[in-house]
Amino acid sequence: MSSELSAPPDPLRVCAALAAASGIIHIEAAIAHTSHWWLFGVFFAGLAYAQLGWALVVYRGRRDARLLEAAIYVSLAVVAIWLWSRTVGLPVGPWAGDAEGIGIADTVATLDELALAALLTMVLRPAGRVGRALGWIRGDHTTRLGMMLGSASVLALAFAGHGHH
Repeated sequence: MSSELSAPPDPLRVCAALAAASGIIHIEAAIAHTSHWWLFGVFFAGLAYAQLGWALVVYRGRRDARLLEAAIYVSLAVVAIWLWSRTVGLPVGPWAGDAEGIGIADTVATLDELALAALLTMVLRPAGRVGRALGWIRGDHTTRLGMMLGSASVLALAFAGHGHH
């Protein structure tokens, strides 16, 4: 048996896949939201560009702790904005203060973001409280989580719409 096949999964490659999946969903969001307000389109396009670029850099082997740490905070910020937009509505834009509907694609992208932040926290701080709590994700569970969310991302884009007003 090849040693590559028996090697433990690389959680950072799974993180790169999750960032890419979320970035691709955000491309669709940029296209969908531009017609509502140009600034939403710019936000989603910039986010997609950053996520896809980050995924490529990490996949190719750059493992700088500051780069990984930044992704945790950006991912959690995107999750917070999503929660805000779905509960009380954003304070800006054509529907300021109105909560946006929840769609399958945006929900899956949010799960991608949360899993990315969790895996990166586990990698950067394995002995910390959060890292220990997320220890069950190690090993083959890392690959399973990435495959599950990656597949859900592709299916969400192919078959589900984005939640809108």
